[in-house]
Amino acid sequence: MLSKQQQIIVLGSVLGGVVVIGLLVSVLSKKPVSVPAAQIPSTVSEVPTEVPAAAPVEPVPTKPTPAKKPATITPAVQTYDQIVESYKASGYRFQFSTCSGSPGSITIKKGLKFMMDNRDAVSHAFVVGSQKFTIGKYGYKIVTASELGKLNITCDGRGSATLNVQP
Repeated sequence: MLSKQQQIIVLGSVLGGVVVIGLLVSVLSKKPVSVPAAQIPSTVSEVPTEVPAAAPVEPVPTKPTPAKKPATITPAVQTYDQIVESYKASGYRFQFSTCSGSPGSITIKKGLKFMMDNRDAVSHAFVVGSQKFTIGKYGYKIVTASELGKLNITCDGRGSATLNVQP
């Protein structure tokens, strides 16, 4: 049998547990807790009217947003056959075999591009107006028509085709 002191401890523990459980249930169920009437002001004058002033809020400094770089557009890679078909369809392709250009002449607007296609197993030096370049064996070059007039195209110093550039 429990002594009187032990009984009081057990009873106090049980009552304390019941109060704690009641408070938890009340908080978790979000039921309003009743306030004793003595704590409720009986007149409006008893309600505090001063609200403590909030401390001034300093604006949070922000880092300047760096300017965005424009996106770099990478053109789709085309095969040699696709490039040939594209320029062949437009009529702006010279094919060179043994330094002989075919067709012999193309008329084009200034600023447009044309293809120079070397079908030989050796590199050749080409001149179109004031533009000079070398095209490797079985290579090609896309050239911009930048000068007006009738331009001779030479291959290794010999005349091989004509480019008529119009405004």
